[in-house]
Amino acid sequence: MLQDTVKLAKKSGYISKKDCFELDSRLRARENFERPTRFQIKYPVINYFYFAALKYRILEKNARETGLIKGENYEIFQAASSIEKYIFFVIVLLTENKFLEHEMEFQMQMWQLMSWMERARPAVGKIYQLPARTVSGYEGSRPVLMPYLEELGIINIIQTAAYKKWEEVLYWKIKIQPLYELFYDMYDQIHHNYEQMYDEGALNFFFGSYLEEKFPGNRTGNIEKMFEEDKTDYSGEKAELEIRVRHGDCIRIVCMNLSDTLYDLHRTIQSVFEFDDDHLYEFYVGQGMLKETYAPEGAAASGEELPVEETALGDLGLKKGMKFSYLFDFGDMWWFDIKVLEISEGSVDSPILVKAVNPVPQQYPDWE
Repeated sequence: MLQDTVKLAKKSGYISKKDCFELDSRLRARENFERPTRFQIKYPVINYFYFAALKYRILEKNARETGLIKGENYEIFQAASSIEKYIFFVIVLLTENKFLEHEMEFQMQMWQLMSWMERARPAVGKIYQLPARTVSGYEGSRPVLMPYLEELGIINIIQTAAYKKWEEVLYWKIKIQPLYELFYDMYDQIHHNYEQMYDEGALNFFFGSYLEEKFPGNRTGNIEKMFEEDKTDYSGEKAELEIRVRHGDCIRIVCMNLSDTLYDLHRTIQSVFEFDDDHLYEFYVGQGMLKETYAPEGAAASGEELPVEETALGDLGLKKGMKFSYLFDFGDMWWFDIKVLEISEGSVDSPILVKAVNPVPQQYPDWE
């Protein structure tokens, strides 16, 4: 990826079909595809590593968003011990869900398999045929969970039966790998220390007392920095933003400080487009499973939205050429596309209108 040979699809930002097919050939848990015709989502392991690497800024997209480069946490990750890196990827698997195409089936298979392991206490190096009930939740004829476990060295899949709709022929034969014990223990810790995990967070727990107790001497203290809240002072930087009505020709270019919030940007958009601020709104940053939604505090619909009042423009990791969007009024659906034209040193006393192209649209057109 870092040799600039892996290309990203322009629309989705995901790894291209051709490169997914090539990367898949280098994995333990290979998909049985004969031609490069599948999107990234059909390669669960690649999708999972892509999500983890970009979300935690180990890798990031280049300026043109055509490939991947080293992210701001790349060196931190590289300096971590092998066990810290491994625990990081297990935590992502056990606590995240955005990379999953079939979340309910994944969770069900995980619960069934862990329940079987708790009862059977399988021995490392031995082969087992799993009970049929542990294979419910097939995606076609392929188990949803197993590719992740195989790639992480937890099990080896020896044999899988084809799924037959009417005959219900379902079984797996697996060989237990040494890392199964660590994985099972981490899963058990999350479920039996739920309140502590909720208060501290799984990352703090596993990279703190758990790592020191289970793997003394393997804690470098580096990888925790990847999860620290960004408290950067953006007061000395400003951004020039192009704001364009999606279905129209009206453009406004504004200059704002990176310390300004998304709420400030909302107010600025309302001002330069001469709208009445009388409806709800949201900002959308990122693509696909890495997309984040920002909404006014108290107006969140799903509960996963981040507050615009507490999110500085600098928190978005703005870079020249980056794009994101703003939706105002969920009835009339006023979409605005925002593009970062420049990031520079300095500051402004308040948001400035730099350039106006074409008249503003009527917020409430007279349809008569």
